[in-house]
Amino acid sequence: MTDPSSSELLRTSKSELPKSTHFDRKVFTLAAPIQLPFTNQEVEQLPKEVIQQGMCSAASDPDIFFSDAKADQEEAVSLCAICPVLEACLNYAIKNEMYGIWGGTTPEERQTLRSVPVITPEFRREAAEIRNDIEAEILTVTQIAAKYRVDERSIYRYKARLRKEAS
Repeated sequence: MTDPSSSELLRTSKSELPKSTHFDRKVFTLAAPIQLPFTNQEVEQLPKEVIQQGMCSAASDPDIFFSDAKADQEEAVSLCAICPVLEACLNYAIKNEMYGIWGGTTPEERQTLRSVPVITPEFRREAAEIRNDIEAEILTVTQIAAKYRVDERSIYRYKARLRKEAS
C-alpha cells in the first residue's frame, strides 16, 4: 500500500479510512480530528506466557473473547478464571487492551481499574504528613507543595477537603 498524500487524506471520508488499529499518527491526524489512545511505540507486546499457556489459546472458539453476546462473554470469563496466566494477562490488558475479554475482565471493568488510583502505604504516609503540615499551619501552601513536590493546587484542594470534613 502506498502512502497517500495529505491532500488525498483530506478528501477521504471517515468511512473510507483504513480499519487497521496501527496508523501513522501524522498521516491519520490529517484525515480525522480524533485522538488516538496510544502510539505504536507505546503498545507493549503480549507476554509470551499468555500466548503459550493462556486458556484463550486452547478455546474451541476464540471469538467468544470479543463477542457482544452476554453468554459468550460469561463463557470467556469462566475460561479466564481457570487460566494459569490470568495475572499476566490482566496486567497487560489494563495497559493495552480496550476491547474484548482479557484477564477475566470486560472493557468496562478494565476502565474502572485504570481510573482507580492505587493507594500504597507510602502514599498514605505522605498524605498524613501533608495533613499534619496543613493542620500545624507553620508552613505556607507554597512551602508544603515544594516540600512534597506537588502542585500548589493539590494542597489547596486538600485544605478544602479538610475544611469540608471538619464541618
